[in-house]
Amino acid sequence: VTISNRMINSGEKAVTWGVWEITQTDKPDMTVLPIEISPKFPKGYSVVGDNAPKDGQLTVEAGRVAIRGQTDHAAKIGAHSSAGWIESAFGPVKFRMSAALDRKGAYPDGGCSQEVYTSDGVNRYVEMELLGPIHTLKPASSVTFTTHWSLTRSP
Repeated sequence: VTISNRMINSGEKAVTWGVWEITQTDKPDMTVLPIEISPKFPKGYSVVGDNAPKDGQLTVEAGRVAIRGQTDHAAKIGAHSSAGWIESAFGPVKFRMSAALDRKGAYPDGGCSQEVYTSDGVNRYVEMELLGPIHTLKPASSVTFTTHWSLTRSP
């Protein structure tokens, strides 16, 4: 599935915005995003806000970070990877969201282009978030952020 999110400035003044696509998944086994080490992301990812994961909630290996939801703790992490995807796994089934990264663009939340939020409570949903770069739009101008969704099954 390809989704084009178009934002139009219908006002009379220039505005600065970024398109942000959020999808919730219900109780995935884990959610994975690719990471790249950089000065802004020395671990490859960062904690967003006051939502640090608990010990044991994250696994970092081979250019990826995996996060698991917990019923007693909400957490949020972000990354900025040129791979541009996030994936939730449900046993052998994987749901992936992806988008092209704008290398020259400024991104919100300290430079994150991908974020994952895990809720607390019995519902234990996960938000997979793809962030577009921030744009200043003059009146009547627009910007489009295109994302792709795919569903696969491992053998």
